[in-house]
Amino acid sequence: MENREGARYCKSCRSPLSESYVQVSQAQQSSPEPAFQPPPASGSPPASGKRKTPLIIGGVAGVIVLCCVALIVVGGVLYALGVFDALFAPQQATARIMPADTGLYSVIDPSAANSEGFQHLSEIYSDVLDDAGVNDQIDNAEDEFGISFEKDVQPWLGSEMSLAIPNLEDASGGEPIVVLAAVTRDRKASDAFLEKLKESLEDKDYDVEEETYNGVTFYVQQVNNDWETPLVFGTVDNVVVLTTDVDAMKDIIDTQQGKGDSLVKNERYTELKKALPKNAFVTMFIDVQDLVPAMEDSSSVGLSTGLFGLPAGLSGDQIEAYETAGLAITLDKEGVQIDMAVTFDPGKLDTETLEAMKAQAKANPGQILREIPSDAIGFVSSRDLAASWKTALASIKKDSDAEEQFDSLSESMGIDLDEGFLAWATGEYALAVVEAGGDFEVGFFAIFEVGDQTAAEGTLGDVAGAIEDQGMEFEKETVGGVEMQVLVDPYTEEIVFGYGFAEKHLVIGYTEDGLEQGVGDVDPITNDETFKAVQAHLPRQNAGYFYLNVESLIDLTKDGLDEDTLAFVEPIKAIGGASAVSNPDSGVGQATLFIYIP
Repeated sequence: MENREGARYCKSCRSPLSESYVQVSQAQQSSPEPAFQPPPASGSPPASGKRKTPLIIGGVAGVIVLCCVALIVVGGVLYALGVFDALFAPQQATARIMPADTGLYSVIDPSAANSEGFQHLSEIYSDVLDDAGVNDQIDNAEDEFGISFEKDVQPWLGSEMSLAIPNLEDASGGEPIVVLAAVTRDRKASDAFLEKLKESLEDKDYDVEEETYNGVTFYVQQVNNDWETPLVFGTVDNVVVLTTDVDAMKDIIDTQQGKGDSLVKNERYTELKKALPKNAFVTMFIDVQDLVPAMEDSSSVGLSTGLFGLPAGLSGDQIEAYETAGLAITLDKEGVQIDMAVTFDPGKLDTETLEAMKAQAKANPGQILREIPSDAIGFVSSRDLAASWKTALASIKKDSDAEEQFDSLSESMGIDLDEGFLAWATGEYALAVVEAGGDFEVGFFAIFEVGDQTAAEGTLGDVAGAIEDQGMEFEKETVGGVEMQVLVDPYTEEIVFGYGFAEKHLVIGYTEDGLEQGVGDVDPITNDETFKAVQAHLPRQNAGYFYLNVESLIDLTKDGLDEDTLAFVEPIKAIGGASAVSNPDSGVGQATLFIYIP
């Protein structure tokens, strides 16, 4: 076999901070509270007949709330993760004016702009974002609306900005109500901004009416078309509020005046906050039960909570146990850390699911990592596949249609896929992707600790029999010094697939390289400096790892990547994740994902 070269190290180009960022940083140094510059959202006129918020919301309100800051600074890092829909952080000023039943609440902490992690990422991505036209978008918005962030927003922008959707449970069937809020540190300056916003709307031929509710004055845009949504804006206490609904503004005023409980008194919200870091740049809260109405058309919700260390494939009745979900994004000098959490009521889970969770609530020893080569492209590891299989079967049996399909599959394969199918897989296991030679670029292998080799041989024999029934035939061949059952491509005579037992491990692999690396002596991934850097940010007591060496993956695929995508992903060296181990009786599940950008 050919010797594989180690993954090449591609140094990312680190460019100086953009001019706009330097200006904001200088302003922060002379201001009592930090502020930083985001781009305004941009958009185009909606198609005829389609409902859409007016451009003034997309351009000006987006600037105010700074929800796009995360996109500017770490957009290239988090783009594929889809985490920009909810942005929020640990302060409480805006949470204190949001009604207690707010379904989605997000807040961003601008003081993170002074952190080493923020500045590190800004340096790496400033040129990339400039090439993506961020500064042009800012200039275009300022030209269109006559509002300058530096002159009209930055002077009053305080310590907190947030986005909320109070009617999340109704959002699937209609227009969601959006609330944007930002703390003001200079009421005179923020009032001047709101007046300028009002004048900008009037210059675009909108009537803007003044309204007073419980002593608080705000403005209401009168829309001209059915597809437009009005902009309602004003100041509640020391918070500038923009929303798309008059009643939402009144609810906020009532909450601020103590006529209703606020989000900070919502026990679900406070419990979730305890499970997330306090120093996050961005934090997120979602009431899971407010999402359930959007899923009512599905017979099985299929909520996958694997990232949080909880069972995957939850049925509709099981999801009723789940209360909240959230995440927190922290900017580190080595990259971006994303902590995730869910809260649930253990008493609402069925006995089988709860017992399976308890059986899996043990820290993974991590010994299987010694079998994964240091130059692996990626891997996932865990333990007790038998318990996961049992839980999956229980979930399938709750849905008659799914059970029927499963039984049909089992019958067509000629394999009994009951609990005994994987009963021997009670130890650690891992699936690794590696580079391969010959006609293949990649190979993979799955490796399992085996307590009962006879039972495992029975399972593999059944699978091999089903494959041979399809016209393929296994052959005995020695690979890496281990006798294995393999399938050989009749045209190339290369090994395509195989399995065998090496000491206490069962190895199943694709390509001869994959099999060899699964059974042979390797320099383990635990010796790799990149993996160790990622591992240091993940929970020590965990249920297993997810790891991807992005640098190695780029080396294999860069010819198929366009320049813009490559510019965003090339600074990323690796991504890793792990679910923290905790007793299910605590009602909390936690996990961490780390994006390594040295």
